[in-house]
Amino acid sequence: MSEVQARYNYLIARAQLEALVGHSL
Repeated sequence: MSEVQARYNYLIARAQLEALVGHSL
């Protein structure tokens, strides 16, 4: 996996985590 893909996947995972936390609060 390239650095660009890793960073893109990180941003997606973070967005999903923030959405999950936002809905739980």
